[in-house]
Amino acid sequence: MLISVILDEPNKKKTKQPNQLHFNQRPMPASRFRSLIDMLFPSSDETIERSQFVQESLRSLRMVRDERALLMGSTKRIPSRYELRISPEQFDQLKGMHAISDLEVFLTNQLMKESSAGEMRTFGDHLLRVTIACDDALTSGEMYTAVLTPETKPPASPHLTAHPAPHRTAHPPNDATRVLGEVESRSESPSERQRESLPTPAQPPPPSPWRIVVEWEGEVIANAQLPQGFWIIGRRGNPRPALPQNHHSLELDLHETVSRHQLRLEVHDDWVVVEQIGKGRVSVGQNDPLRPGFPRTMLPGTELQVEGYTIRLLQ
Repeated sequence: MLISVILDEPNKKKTKQPNQLHFNQRPMPASRFRSLIDMLFPSSDETIERSQFVQESLRSLRMVRDERALLMGSTKRIPSRYELRISPEQFDQLKGMHAISDLEVFLTNQLMKESSAGEMRTFGDHLLRVTIACDDALTSGEMYTAVLTPETKPPASPHLTAHPAPHRTAHPPNDATRVLGEVESRSESPSERQRESLPTPAQPPPPSPWRIVVEWEGEVIANAQLPQGFWIIGRRGNPRPALPQNHHSLELDLHETVSRHQLRLEVHDDWVVVEQIGKGRVSVGQNDPLRPGFPRTMLPGTELQVEGYTIRLLQ
């Protein structure tokens, strides 16, 4: 539909053209203009409501972050652990859509980006993280953010697996005063035999392993598996810098513009935290620079650019 505004001209007869809307010279009220836009371009109320929920979540996190921030010299320090608490209704909706984990990663990544752009660091240089929890005292539409104690326990080493101690059935100790006869053999009760015959419940499948794929000019030059834990990615060469404690190394044949310790990775079940520690230029995709000292949370399929190399994190 064509929309035009026809102004009055002196000594000229006004004519109406078909399929045209004619407005007076007075400006249209904002309410009428909004109604016209809604009529021409209808939108989904449900989508708007969900988008507003994400924006309100970010606003709550930012408000608490800024309230707890401390300026130390030229560096602004902020808390590292945030818990967004929402109503049971909102929590059940997100849980029903399997959106809790995705939203936590999104909110964490947004705060990390803002921290990097604003040159903010967390207290104690702990990893920044956002979690979502349910608060029964809240009604629909209400939310608030709490600051939690930083997480300091590192993940288990990828090459060390803790095996539980074998289960031993408790037997009553033999009575040392029995000297008149042999110790009677212990008989199993029917309930014990029934428990032993029950099938073992199925265990959930382990998470898919992470892989790192490195490409140069479209050709794959490295493809390696990354077990959970801490990793240092860099250029192969001597002398080799000492590795931090509990870290593992992946050395690659790269150009000299890439540092021997270029990236630090913290591999979890469903995400990887990436931090630039070398001098080579690193970006997420093509136009999102990664700055030293500001780690970022990455999801499967993330593509990094390191001095012309393409690094993909796959699962």
